[in-house]
Amino acid sequence: MGARAGSVVAFRTGSNRTRDVVAYRIDARDSIIGVNDAWDAFARANNAPELAGTAVGLSVLDCITGVELGVLWRDLLARARTGVVLSLPYRCDSPGIRRYLELTITPHADGQLAFESVTRVAEARPPESLLAAPTVEGAAILTCGWCRRIWASEWLEVEEAVIRLSLLESDLPPINHGLCPECDRRVRAAAGL
Repeated sequence: MGARAGSVVAFRTGSNRTRDVVAYRIDARDSIIGVNDAWDAFARANNAPELAGTAVGLSVLDCITGVELGVLWRDLLARARTGVVLSLPYRCDSPGIRRYLELTITPHADGQLAFESVTRVAEARPPESLLAAPTVEGAAILTCGWCRRIWASEWLEVEEAVIRLSLLESDLPPINHGLCPECDRRVRAAAGL
């Protein structure tokens, strides 16, 4: 596995499971400088084909929506750059799959950070069309960017929120990413923030 053409770094994952590991590396300015083939495959399979083959050069922070989530990510990047390896569980669902992953952020020379995401559990479920809705700032539906729960006067699993908010009775609203208080506390504690 190496960096995409035009990037300045080549890298390898820490395992022989490169097909199962989505890996990328950023420089000290938070620009993506390399991705593996699994990055492109994951992007194409999960309604983000625009990121397949084009991620190198983007700021990793530009790929994150939601103010709270952006603040958390900036704090995580700063913490990792102090020399701490971070290993954090998170969710990344698609309409028909609930995924539990683990992200490892490893510091390298010159402020570079390597990221590896490994799927720990993938559960099939009936397709949830809400998860295919477009993402925009200021949308009516707020989802936690870490655990994927949805705000409906309390944080609920997607399936329960769809019922409680009667989301299938009209056009699906766009989604905005935020961060639930539970995930904010849990991730900050795990990262030593």
